[in-house]
Amino acid sequence: MLNLFGIDVTEYAENEASPADAFIVRQVDNEQDSALAELQKQFEDAVENGPVQPEKSAQSSTPGLSPLLDLLKAACLFGAVMMLLNLNGVPFDPAVCLIGGICFVGWLLLFLRDRTLRRQASECSKASLASEFETLLGRMKLLLEQRKAELGIPESAAGIDFLAEQYITENGIPKHISIDGVSDYLNLERYAYVENGSLFLANAAEVMEIPLSSLRSMKKLEQLCSFADWNKSEPHTDKRFRRFRIKVSRGGVYSVHCCQIAVADARGDFYLLIPEYEADAFSALTGLHPNK
Repeated sequence: MLNLFGIDVTEYAENEASPADAFIVRQVDNEQDSALAELQKQFEDAVENGPVQPEKSAQSSTPGLSPLLDLLKAACLFGAVMMLLNLNGVPFDPAVCLIGGICFVGWLLLFLRDRTLRRQASECSKASLASEFETLLGRMKLLLEQRKAELGIPESAAGIDFLAEQYITENGIPKHISIDGVSDYLNLERYAYVENGSLFLANAAEVMEIPLSSLRSMKKLEQLCSFADWNKSEPHTDKRFRRFRIKVSRGGVYSVHCCQIAVADARGDFYLLIPEYEADAFSALTGLHPNK
């Protein structure tokens, strides 16, 4: 059996299609899909770039200030050297000491102003970044709602996590491989709902349909499944998840027991893989319960 959300990454594989493709009944056009991808890229770029560095922002807002500070610091240093020479009996012009003192006061005032400007620039940068995030999130939310309406996804659809995996084919036999050398699966959230005797699984790009009659059994697996993405709004430490004993590594990889749902119809034999914490939601939708 193949994971319905399996991805064949065999080098030079001729067939790059996922088993899930055979179950797709509705999808958005490429232009709409590209619009969401571009919006997601903008959001990811904003997250990656982060706020502008305070030093850079302050320098750009106060051109010439840093060189002036350096000049004043040099004058202060020169005045201090002259004072030390005087203490050792070397004669010098008192005016030099006076000028050094004035430069020191000037340097201190400019230094405090510079630090204030840097702090203000940092706060402005963070506010600008927060505003950019809010705008992008608003646009993404609006586009997702439009997509859900276009694809006919009901508002009551539940968000359920499904685990996708990578595999390579050797001598016609699929062999599971790690996603990134650390986690074994990708955690994908899908809108799940039941209509007219079928289970529908959807995202913002496509809708899959699986007849309920094709769902044959559900069993809990003994081994732990690991993945890097947490999709729930509540943290894994929330009381609703405590009984599942979810483990998290220092690298942020989650490990939890999973349930395997056998899917069999004319298109072949497959399975769906869900974290154990989704078993109750899946059972409520489909009437299928884990085998004891």
